[in-house]
Amino acid sequence: MATKRSKAQAGSTPSSTLTSSKTSLWRFFKEKQEADMRSKMAAAEKSPASSAPASPAPSDSSTEEADIKTILTQLPSKLDLEAMFSKIERNFGAKLQSLHEEVSHIGNRVQTLEEEGETTALQMHNIQTLQQTQNEALIFLQRKIEDLGNRGRRNNLRIRGIPETPEGTSENIPQTLTNLFNQAARSTHQV
Repeated sequence: MATKRSKAQAGSTPSSTLTSSKTSLWRFFKEKQEADMRSKMAAAEKSPASSAPASPAPSDSSTEEADIKTILTQLPSKLDLEAMFSKIERNFGAKLQSLHEEVSHIGNRVQTLEEEGETTALQMHNIQTLQQTQNEALIFLQRKIEDLGNRGRRNNLRIRGIPETPEGTSENIPQTLTNLFNQAARSTHQV
């Protein structure tokens, strides 16, 4: 069954341990404040043999006080913090300057590319205009050649009924035509 705790056991609960720790901590801060009021110099540590504790305290609280003193002495001072922040500012400034230079370089490259793009677009427009002009000239020349060919054939005569290769002649077309026209001229005079 459930057992009842004695008053001695009840006194050693975690909350009572915290209360005794707080009391021992406050005593340290009170001593520190009194020392600061007496002198602006840092208080020298008292040796345990030369001074007796103001009130009897358990050995755990003295080690806690020593630990707290050690921690407090290891905390950075205002000058340390200023030096650290100035170092951070220098590093940040250097990084920011580097970033600014990189952005500026990229901006210059973009501007150069835009200028080259505009130049290329202008050249392409000029080439297209030239190609269109040349296409128009080519069409004109093709029509002119066709017209000249047609004009050259205007003086040609078509003679029907004559075989392509007359019998007895081997490609002597002028002689064959002369004979043919003479016969045609005689026949028209006789009528």
